[in-house]
Amino acid sequence: MSEFRLPQDVVPRHYDLTIRTDLPAKQYRGFVNIRLGVEQETKKIVFNALDINVGDGSVLVDEDNILVPIGQAEDKASQRVTFYYPTALPVGKDVTLRITFFKTMNTQVEGYYLSSYEDPGKWFSMTFLAAISARKYFPCWDEPSLKATFTVSMVSASNTVNLSNTSVESEYLLDADATVDNFLFSGDETLEGWKVTQFMKTPRMSTYLVATANGNFEFTEAVYKSPISGVEKPCRVYATPRLVKETQDTANHLARCVAHYEELFSVEYPLPKLDLLVAQNHIGGMENWGLIGCDIRSSIMNEKLDLHSRKIAAYVVNHEVGHQWFGNITTMNWWTDTWLNEGFATLAGWIFSTSKMYPEWNLPSYFAEQYQTTLELDAKPSSHPIRVEIDDPALIDQIFDSMSYGKAASVLRMLSDHIGEKDFVRAVGIYLAKFAYSNAEAQDLWDTLSEVARLNVSELMDPWVSRIGFPVVEVKEGGGGLALKQSKFSDVPSGQNTSDGVWPIPLSIVLKESDGSRTVKRVIFGTKEDFIPLDISTFVKINADNIGFYRTLYEPGRLEKLSQTILTSPDALTSFERSGLVYDVMTMAKANLGSIGDGLTLISKIASQESEAVVWTAIANNLNTLRNVWFEHAEVIDLLDQFQRELLRPAFTSVGYEPSSNETPETATLRVKLLKSLVLAKDSAILDNLSKRFEHYKSTGDIKTIPTDIADIVLTAGVIRGGEAAHTFLLNMLREDTLPIARSLFVESLCGSTNTQIVDATLGFILSDDFTTSDCFYFWRGLNANISARKKLADFTLTNFDTIYHRAHGGLLGGVMLDAIVKGAFGGLASSKDYDRIKSFFHDKDTAGDYRLALSSALSAISSSIQYIEASCSAALWPKHSHTATEIYTGPDRLVGE
Repeated sequence: MSEFRLPQDVVPRHYDLTIRTDLPAKQYRGFVNIRLGVEQETKKIVFNALDINVGDGSVLVDEDNILVPIGQAEDKASQRVTFYYPTALPVGKDVTLRITFFKTMNTQVEGYYLSSYEDPGKWFSMTFLAAISARKYFPCWDEPSLKATFTVSMVSASNTVNLSNTSVESEYLLDADATVDNFLFSGDETLEGWKVTQFMKTPRMSTYLVATANGNFEFTEAVYKSPISGVEKPCRVYATPRLVKETQDTANHLARCVAHYEELFSVEYPLPKLDLLVAQNHIGGMENWGLIGCDIRSSIMNEKLDLHSRKIAAYVVNHEVGHQWFGNITTMNWWTDTWLNEGFATLAGWIFSTSKMYPEWNLPSYFAEQYQTTLELDAKPSSHPIRVEIDDPALIDQIFDSMSYGKAASVLRMLSDHIGEKDFVRAVGIYLAKFAYSNAEAQDLWDTLSEVARLNVSELMDPWVSRIGFPVVEVKEGGGGLALKQSKFSDVPSGQNTSDGVWPIPLSIVLKESDGSRTVKRVIFGTKEDFIPLDISTFVKINADNIGFYRTLYEPGRLEKLSQTILTSPDALTSFERSGLVYDVMTMAKANLGSIGDGLTLISKIASQESEAVVWTAIANNLNTLRNVWFEHAEVIDLLDQFQRELLRPAFTSVGYEPSSNETPETATLRVKLLKSLVLAKDSAILDNLSKRFEHYKSTGDIKTIPTDIADIVLTAGVIRGGEAAHTFLLNMLREDTLPIARSLFVESLCGSTNTQIVDATLGFILSDDFTTSDCFYFWRGLNANISARKKLADFTLTNFDTIYHRAHGGLLGGVMLDAIVKGAFGGLASSKDYDRIKSFFHDKDTAGDYRLALSSALSAISSSIQYIEASCSAALWPKHSHTATEIYTGPDRLVGE
């Protein structure tokens, strides 16, 4: 047994938890009666508790035998409390441990915390116990494998609403004659004005899934009928009074999600209800069983919002509902398999559920963009394996990152694609039923999948989850087939390593038969080199629909053939394949395995007749990568802007500013992507049009003239063109509207100015009292994306780091924000001087518990950009084509004519 794991001489069977929440006093107190099974003889009981005031723990052995502790010890380092008893507990019996506790509440998003809303001084309380914050709420055995049942009772002001995992069993008002536990109320407190809410017993579950909330909540509701049993169950969305009117669409979506997952897994949702609580001071979603918690941006999806926001909210809700099965019914045995929980919920959220419920939204394109971002991160030396061996629970929060979500989801999708989605999902349903209300490991899922697919899934998947990085497949044609070679990929020339092992790659080869039909040949490429016999005349490309988690390196001749195929037969490649081709070619250039000129030439040919948003996203993102790397070289940025304007303008002309009455969501998505890219490229006509719309809004307050989907772009253009007056206007709007869904819109627009004085004013706002911790993510992301502000942001962050750290630090929210701050402030830099000064600044700071991985990622990104510039100095940056000038970039300091 690891020193970081609790001893299991006693194990919890059931918690009877009673909490009194006093919102005006900002505190709670309670007691818990824990039925324990005594597995081994012991005179002590060890459990988790941290930052709560724990009273004595008496043990009821039987009616005539109560053991009172003779000693009590707290170890903050291990986050444990130990009670010592005069005699040993009886082996083989169940005993009941009673512990009292209390705590002054705060706004850190962990444990049982306070969230403000609407007006100053208004509070509600809710829990966020993942991964190991249940111990900050009540004394418990806070490990995922130590499941138990729970019965929750909540004491609160009579005019508030109590919520928990299960349905209310009873609720009654207290009066002067009521009998209550002496610990809950002091002798001089009145019981009038208080009530008790008792909830039904939960199934066996892990402590991190316990949920309670208390406040002035109202709700909207939808009902779903179980496709398995026919039973109808309510799905409610709770929110504060100002917000609840926006939640009916979310309630409808929630009900659809539950029915969808029941059909998908053939496993009925086991609880009598499913609630979702919308909270302002929250982070994303949390899958509490029966009471999901979500922030506003991650849950509101009514028609008044832009399409992108509705897509994200639909996905997040689906992700958390998916966890009700994969994570809650069946839970990982230990945090090492966190990736399996989050990776599957990510895959299910995008591909298996939301995309099936809203096929018109083309949500696989969102997954494709996340997949590309993950490939980019995993190509850096700062990456880590999907599966990380976790001993010390204090390190758990740092692995909730792109590898645990994005890469895990991507390799699971690659597996699903290889064996077939139908068999993959069927196997998951079997796995859930087999391990219901218990714990499992990744191997258990691999075994189930192996049985269904008749394939050794463990052998196939283990290298993908246990190793850093991924392969690049080099493809050469000749001799009646394809000669393949694989090696570990690095996005910088110095990182290429041709000897670093092999992956068993589920390879998909796209072929075009003589009759014009398209087929996909599937093989496992599991050696360093291999030869695949086939008719080369039928070969199109590797990696069908760009689902495989690897890069592909083609010979120049194949790239030319692909370019011609796209021009003459655009449908020969799917939009995802065209998108993936852009990423592969441009990434090969960055790694010095290809030419930037070839990449830009390919982009020009694809763009000449492209109409799919996912492909334009790939083009825009890769051009933006060039802009981010060369952001300090004005001549290069000017050429990039010119290239981008001439490339995108014709496509934008075809969609225009205004949505038509019958346009598809794909067209709306394309409009947004093109407009954002043209604003970034300083297109004068676009900026003129959008800034006029902004001025009309500023002078009249009438935002209806601005199409919802482009509101953020209009505000950004307004700041770029409107100067100080526009900046002041948006700052005032930001101060007036405290809802995060509106704040983030104003924040990111404020960050768009290219005027140095306005950038300084924006940075100054960060130190003001109007700035909130939840703003950090949007400010640092927005200012980092603005190449005119990036250096100032880095300087500002270094100068004020202690102040910023103090404001952002603490709780899960603090960890997420510090990660965003460090990556946003420094990850976009691209010079050796900046690399050295950032590394020097942090060399004597203790980063282990807060932002070590973020700092490592930022330094790795700087190093990558430096090498990209150096490797490109002697190569032609600009190809000869009709879309841009004929200059070539020959070094970081000058441009010369060709």
